Amino acid sequence: MKNYILDDTICAISTPLGRSGIGIVRMSGPDAIRIAEKIFLSKDKKPVNSFKSHTIHYGFIVEDLSQSTQPTISTPGVEMVDEVLLTVMKAPRTYTRQDIVEINCHGGIVALRKVLELCLRHGARLANPGEFTLRAFLNGRIDLTQAEAVLNIVDAKTEEALKVATRQLEGSLSKILNSIHKDLLDIVSEFEALLDFPEEEIEESQKEEIISRLENTIKELDKLLEHSREGRLIQEGIKCVICGKPNVGKSSLMNALLGKERVIVTPIPGTTRDVVEEIVDLHGIPLRIADTAGIIETEDLVEKEGIERAKREMENADLIILVLDTTQGVNGDDIFLLERIKDKNHIICVNKIDLKSEM
Repeated sequence: MKNYILDDTICAISTPLGRSGIGIVRMSGPDAIRIAEKIFLSKDKKPVNSFKSHTIHYGFIVEDLSQSTQPTISTPGVEMVDEVLLTVMKAPRTYTRQDIVEINCHGGIVALRKVLELCLRHGARLANPGEFTLRAFLNGRIDLTQAEAVLNIVDAKTEEALKVATRQLEGSLSKILNSIHKDLLDIVSEFEALLDFPEEEIEESQKEEIISRLENTIKELDKLLEHSREGRLIQEGIKCVICGKPNVGKSSLMNALLGKERVIVTPIPGTTRDVVEEIVDLHGIPLRIADTAGIIETEDLVEKEGIERAKREMENADLIILVLDTTQGVNGDDIFLLERIKDKNHIICVNKIDLKSEM
């Protein structure tokens, strides 16, 4: 486990790397403003430490300002890196409850990495994955359920998943857990008082009240557990695996479900050699559909590997769609697959019913 230090200054590129209009480099820690002072030249020539909290400033990121007392963009030795907007947010009214500086520069990989390099050169440390949110948690800005919600917002694949995660970030789950925690502490306190004074007789009504409160707490916990299952389904989705013999129409079915030509379809058996996965929004639930290699006895090494991967996908599936070809009839390979999926949630899809049936 990593040892995290909270009193240094961390920095990271906060936006995905790639070609884009804007990219963000973020710093958090006691030296964030001091470091920005060394690399940011404001258009109005005001120093960064004079900026009010939660304000945005136009200017330039430059190689080094420490050698000049009143530098400008034309000062010899001052080399411009990028034209940026710099945001200053002072503690404690920030995400991490520390001073935060965000540099909005152009989104090219080279520009972002250069700005990051300058921050590191002047004393910042490269942040570990999730360390900004960790600091928010350790500094009391958010609790553990809200920290999880941040990750769920980033990973949300449907609007419904985003809504659930946003409500959790607002503290809806924290309020329920805090209420249950308070009720249990109250009940424990009453038990301890009864144990401390055993000479006092416990009235029947007192017993009934404690039992009733415990039963209500258990009901709340059961309800919470049920909601957590629903939340997991909305966040992680349903893993649906399409399987069957080669050339029965698995890839055609997947393309039809997706509404686009995602998988190559040919009359040649064994066209699909690897697992192809896509996500469909099914009324707010991510349906993760996987097309797999046709399962059949073969000596082809590549095809064998594809079949093994297909079997592993089937083992981990929440739902299996077995495609049968009405023109081929049911043979030993189909029987093998029917046996394999009989104890899992499954749908039997009979394909090519418009052609002559052998079933």
